Amino acid sequence: MLDIVRKEQGIQYTPTNLADLLAIKLKYYSDNYFPEDKKITILDPACGDGSLLKSIDKYFSNYKSIGIDLDITAIDKAKQNLESTNTELINMDYLDYFDKPVLDKTIDLIIANPPYIRNTVMGAARSQELSSRFKIKGRLDMYQVFLQAMTENLRENGIICVITSNRYLTTKGGADTRKWLNENYKIFEILDLGDTKPFSAAVLPAIFIGQKKKNANNNSVPFTRIYETNNSASTEAKSYPELLSSDSGIINFNGHNYELIKGVLDASKNPKEVWNMATLEDNQWAKELEEHAKHKFDDVFKVHVGIKTTADNVFIKKDWSDLPISERPESPVLHNLISSKTITKWVQSDKKLLKILYTNKMENGKRTVIDFTKYPKAWNYLLNNKEQLAKRKYLKRANREWYEIWVPQRPDIMSKNKVVFPDISPNAKFMYDNNGLFVDGNCYWITVKPNVDEKYLLLATAVANSDVMQKYHTIKFQNVLYSGRKRYITQYVKEYLLPDIENTYSKKIIALMQSMLEEEKYNKKFEEKINYYVQKCFELK
Repeated sequence: MLDIVRKEQGIQYTPTNLADLLAIKLKYYSDNYFPEDKKITILDPACGDGSLLKSIDKYFSNYKSIGIDLDITAIDKAKQNLESTNTELINMDYLDYFDKPVLDKTIDLIIANPPYIRNTVMGAARSQELSSRFKIKGRLDMYQVFLQAMTENLRENGIICVITSNRYLTTKGGADTRKWLNENYKIFEILDLGDTKPFSAAVLPAIFIGQKKKNANNNSVPFTRIYETNNSASTEAKSYPELLSSDSGIINFNGHNYELIKGVLDASKNPKEVWNMATLEDNQWAKELEEHAKHKFDDVFKVHVGIKTTADNVFIKKDWSDLPISERPESPVLHNLISSKTITKWVQSDKKLLKILYTNKMENGKRTVIDFTKYPKAWNYLLNNKEQLAKRKYLKRANREWYEIWVPQRPDIMSKNKVVFPDISPNAKFMYDNNGLFVDGNCYWITVKPNVDEKYLLLATAVANSDVMQKYHTIKFQNVLYSGRKRYITQYVKEYLLPDIENTYSKKIIALMQSMLEEEKYNKKFEEKINYYVQKCFELK
């Protein structure tokens, strides 16, 4: 039970070898800024079982440390784990304690692994209170609050070494955090630990190391980035300090192979742009590709999200014929549905599609709910599931019927030719659909904007699936999940590049795509040719 509570509260104690890495980094940077004879004050504001403070004791000598934690059980465990008499342990919520005079701008160094709690877990009242108190906009995560509170406690030129979620590095929603860090710190180093899984929680961590200094020059920040790969390793690391001190390359760690990339990023640029962790060579390659492109996807396409029922077990099934005849929905209200589970690259496979009971129709150019008195079997089925469906109070608040799909999208647009792709996938999986499939909410779909030739969809399918565009995606959009899975979301795909459709090689690509559609199956030889033609389209050597 205790483990469940800790998970809900975002409590993830720091493994010893990762705690050692933070202590080693903090010691390295502090030695450059603090006299050898100065007694340093070090704070861990969420000390848990004391693992970070124990590592501090290994690498620091002339210091006093303060550990704070709300959990009395954790404090008791920390007392048992810490042999040093240099540490004061305080049982209190740090966010209620950080502005006490005893801490106010007196801290030289901070080492921290704050809790991973989003506003959906901490509750609306607490979330609103913290958002107002720390002036944080949008979706709140507890690490953002801790970052600001800890900065208040640091003395000018004090140094922080903190583990957080890596989301702020590569997502649109991280813009405010990127801006705040750039304005308040001289950033020494950023380590994206990727999917090395130091914690049991499904959070990908990053380490931020910086010195409290307003408006410093952060246009050349060293970074290290590491994610699992299928490539063979050339060396092995047995600990995080050993792993992160390695040169760029493929390294075996904890039984998995990881690609480690080191480079320099510009953290001072427009915070709406993600912090791009790519080598100079890769960035130069991406710049060349952009220079040779004719369009971005956003110029010619509209990207849509799929249907969100908020009751998939009711509306979506593999086989509706399993139901009693009296509840088996009539065929006009059942539609073939493509989802992340059934989607295939290039063209639709023979894999059996799901079917969705769809509750809306188009009437006089507007989407409206279907009159189910015309479909008595479907209506019987919905009535038998009313208890579950009626619990969706947000439908009632929106003046919608209890039996409706929450986000139905426009069926007339969805029935058109389009390109469909999953939200999350290890590799590109863009599928051309000319069968009018409906699209599940775990996928996105692309249609052409008004007055745009539909042949652009054929070109887009090929380009999006190509090795060229996947390399570009990896360089520019680095929101990678566990086991190398990538996000393919609107803000990324809108930035994909297209060559001139009148280019000789573009025309060859479109012809190959049309042949593949006619054969209604994937062809390896087509893919090899398409990869070659895409390179030629963008004038790549």
